[in-house]
Amino acid sequence: MEWIRIFNCFGMEELSGTLPNQYRRDESVRHEKMATMTKRLIEIIHHKPNHYGVNRSSWNRQALAQVYNEQFGENISATAVPWIV
Repeated sequence: MEWIRIFNCFGMEELSGTLPNQYRRDESVRHEKMATMTKRLIEIIHHKPNHYGVNRSSWNRQALAQVYNEQFGENISATAVPWIV
């Protein structure tokens, strides 16, 4: 089930042509990317949604994923947000 977690956190482009075992061999790259994603999401959370043009008074997973995708050009799913933060 590791490939599901990788897909939820990193998207389809990380799985394309790659077997899940290959990710286990290079844990440092995954951990570094996850740390960067966590830092970026926390940075977004520290601002109110309207700072990013989101018409809400508080964050939800969908809004966080949307703003992350717009700000950093990396697709993450709303279901991956709790895994990352």
